[in-house]
Amino acid sequence: MSAFSDVFFLAAKAIRRYNYDQAYQSLQDSRKLQPLYEASKNDLVTARGMAQLSWAGKKTRIELDRLAQTLGAIDLAIRNTRVFNRRMASTIAHVQLRPKALETLSAALEELALATQSTGLGMYSSTEYEREHYMQVARERLISLAETLEPKHLGVETFEGESLVLMLRLITVDMLEATGMDHEDAVATLVPLGEAVMEHAPRTSEIPIVQADVAGAQEEDLRTRTVNIMLRDEDLEEGLG
Repeated sequence: MSAFSDVFFLAAKAIRRYNYDQAYQSLQDSRKLQPLYEASKNDLVTARGMAQLSWAGKKTRIELDRLAQTLGAIDLAIRNTRVFNRRMASTIAHVQLRPKALETLSAALEELALATQSTGLGMYSSTEYEREHYMQVARERLISLAETLEPKHLGVETFEGESLVLMLRLITVDMLEATGMDHEDAVATLVPLGEAVMEHAPRTSEIPIVQADVAGAQEEDLRTRTVNIMLRDEDLEEGLG
């Protein structure tokens, strides 16, 4: 998870300095996370198989099931981070965001980096108490972040900046699920989006608005929105190499 948190730290630096080279490097580093995830998943499959053969493996199997749930959410977060970094690099190359937006987006990425570090400690610490403690630390940090991820609050006033905020909302929900929170509860932590979101022209692509589940509103599953956004970004993947 240290490699994952480093991606967020570099992205935070790139957006603060509005440096395309650093943004592109963050994209490259995020692409390298997938093989690391696949290796962890394969190790988990092996461990679960061995636990099934052990007469004393019930507690171990429960812990491995928890770890499998965490890894599944992290997989989504990694994929969404790649999309975010592609959009960030493209935005830096073509649009100038306001100084306040650069600072707030950078701060949000640093919070994600710190939460990712705590999540990693929560996954691999040696005692159950330590694991629960670090997961709680990560969860509280992510909930605090989720309550701020609204474009106007972050000083974002362009379509391109809004798309970055929407991606940060998706990643935050993924990471909350990685700490053990249910999907619906994770979505509910997000601050509702203001009416101004997505009003800016021109629209270079169409991204669904992600809203908190407030007052019984029927919301499309964030996982579906994630897939749709990733598909719409395939052209950016090719354009950025």
